[in-house]
Amino acid sequence: MPQVSSFDALWLRQHCYSESERRRRAISGEAAAEGGTLPFVQVWGPEYFATAPLPHVAWHSVLSVESSANAGTVTAREDATLQALEALHKYGFVLVDGVSGSVEATRELAESIGLILPSIYGDIWDTGGELEMRYKTSEGEMIDTAYSNASLPLHTDCTYMNHPPGLQLFNCVAQSDIENDPFGPKAGCTKLADGMHVADILRKTSPEAFDFFSRTPIPFVHRAGDACLRSRARVFSVDQATGALSEVRYNETDRDVFHCLSEAEVPAFYSHVRALEEALDKSEMHFKLTPGVALILDNRRTLHGRVGFTGRRNLVGCYLTADDWRSNLRVKRARKLAIQEASVP
Repeated sequence: MPQVSSFDALWLRQHCYSESERRRRAISGEAAAEGGTLPFVQVWGPEYFATAPLPHVAWHSVLSVESSANAGTVTAREDATLQALEALHKYGFVLVDGVSGSVEATRELAESIGLILPSIYGDIWDTGGELEMRYKTSEGEMIDTAYSNASLPLHTDCTYMNHPPGLQLFNCVAQSDIENDPFGPKAGCTKLADGMHVADILRKTSPEAFDFFSRTPIPFVHRAGDACLRSRARVFSVDQATGALSEVRYNETDRDVFHCLSEAEVPAFYSHVRALEEALDKSEMHFKLTPGVALILDNRRTLHGRVGFTGRRNLVGCYLTADDWRSNLRVKRARKLAIQEASVP
């Protein structure tokens, strides 16, 4: 007897082998099998948010609650958590309003999104606060520029790790607001740039530079106290089948000696890095975090930095794993869709 197989038409459409569909799935980072098709990924530059509001979610709705899987409803809190996860997927960052300025509140927010990733900075870090003394060496020097008040260029964190954090959370406890700050009117502002936008600029204006940074591993290093972390990675990781960007990794302050580059690659780097920095400048936007607002960003897509400041600026935060927030997104979205379908007469 011949075997007869039956497939759902929507399932077949979602798994179409065409080049255009494979590229769409690669860009969205999803096979769309669980939780339906995710929101499209919005590539943005500074001009996008000049007219569109920044993505915000209210903290009181994001608090972790007991699962209501048997209740057949999606609570407001679950729905807001899903909104935050979808914003992370779509824009690469989200702002959460009304967060208490404590380690406990920071931890609770993080655990509602994914899993906290311990690092050499601990599980929860504190720049400008009581925990800061942890991060001083025996000579009194800070082990990372984040604990200073200097301006920080756009970067991704932990480029020197073989597996960098997936998300980064900054909970604003205090913000410097000194009149006539020497750093200017933007003192203390957060800087963000969409790595996808940076890549698009390079692809159009300097394809040779994009090609170099998507095929040449750059060495990164971090040395402080008992820690010495090293990694080599491409600035742009690209899906070989579709050409879609899958990861950005760049921090000029973490670059190591070019011992792994060839004699031809070293001058090529310096030839192309100016185009990369110009693309970063064109992609940069500013806004000022205020106490009670937390920023969560995709560390493998969104670059961040800071305008220097005078006075006290206190952020409490942590890293989160790369896979678990996406798992949370898939599960919560599938649950919401299942409840919606079940409610249709």
